Amino acid sequence: MQAFISYSHTDAELLSQLKEHLSALKRQGLLDAWTDREIPPGGVIDDHVTTEIEQAQLYLLLVSSAFMDSDYCMEREFARALERQEAGEAIIVPIIVRDCDWMIPKLGGFKALPKDGKAITSRHWHNTDEAFKSVAQGLRLLLEQVPELPVRPKSPHAKEVAAAEGFFVPEGSHMTHEPQAPLKRQVKMESGELLNTALAVGHARDASSNGDVHTYWLTIAFTNESPSKQEGYTLELLFPVEVPVECAADDYQIEEHPVTVGVFRYQRFTLSSNESIFRGQTVQLVDRVRCPVSYRMDDALYSVAHGGTWEFRCKFYAGNMQATETVIPWSSMHEF
Repeated sequence: MQAFISYSHTDAELLSQLKEHLSALKRQGLLDAWTDREIPPGGVIDDHVTTEIEQAQLYLLLVSSAFMDSDYCMEREFARALERQEAGEAIIVPIIVRDCDWMIPKLGGFKALPKDGKAITSRHWHNTDEAFKSVAQGLRLLLEQVPELPVRPKSPHAKEVAAAEGFFVPEGSHMTHEPQAPLKRQVKMESGELLNTALAVGHARDASSNGDVHTYWLTIAFTNESPSKQEGYTLELLFPVEVPVECAADDYQIEEHPVTVGVFRYQRFTLSSNESIFRGQTVQLVDRVRCPVSYRMDDALYSVAHGGTWEFRCKFYAGNMQATETVIPWSSMHEF
C-alpha cells in the first residue's frame, strides 16, 4: 500500500526511527511510505507533495505539538487526507510521537498508534524501539486485513474511451482537475492468474501560461498491482506531430521521423529504465522533475485540435507484464 507520511521537521529524528521499523513491511511489499525527504534537489516541493497526497492510500500522521502547530501539516496535508478518507479513497492512522493535546474534532476521532495512543516518547514504554514495534505491528494488522480501496473516479467521456480500448472503469466516475484516475486493465499472466495494472495519465497547466499560449506538463504514474516485483519498464508516448513538445530528460529517445498509426502521424518518445517496481508501489514515470515533458497550445492550434480527431497515445511495459495502452482524444486532454 502506498503511504504518505505527514510530519513536522521538528520530529525528523523520530521519523527516521519510524522508517527503520517499517523496513520489514517494505521488504514484504506491504507498505511503500513516502516523505518529503525523497524530493530531489531542485524539485518543486508543492508539486511533489500534491502528487503524493493524491496517490496515497494510507496517511500516517506523526502527531506532536509541533505537528498540531504546523499550518502546512494541519491545513494542507491532514485536511486533504481527511477529504479522501471521507470519500472512501484512503485510510488515516495518527501515530502519537510526543505527548500533546491532539483530541480535537476530526483528528481525535481516529484510533491512533502505538497501542492505546500512548506517545512513543512517553514513560509508558521502556524505550522507543518498543513503542515503534507496537506501531509496526498495528500497521501490519491493518495492511493484512484492509480490503482493496477503490480507484480514483474519472470522466464519463474518458470512461467511454477506456471501455472501447478494453479497460475496466468503475461506475459513477467523473473527471477532476487532478491527474486522470488510473485506467485499470485485467491481464492474464502465464500462470493463469488474473492481475490488474494501473496507468494514470494527466497534465497540469503551467503558471507561465497567458491568454495566447498555454504550456502543459504531462504527468504519468504506474501502480504495480501484481503480486510480485517488476524489473524494468518502457514507456512510449505518441503526440500528434503538429503539437510542439519539449522533453528535458536525458533518458528519453526521440525518433527523428514521424510514425504513422492508422491515418495519424505522431512524434514518438520512449523512456526505458531498469528500475524495480515493488508490489503496491506507485512510480511517477513523468513529472516536472523526474522526466519533464511539456507541450504548448496557442489559440489557433487549440481550435484545430479540438475541431479534429487527434489522439494522444501511451503504451507501457513493466517487467514480464503485458502492455498497458491508453488512447485519449486530444480534446479530452483539456478536460482533466
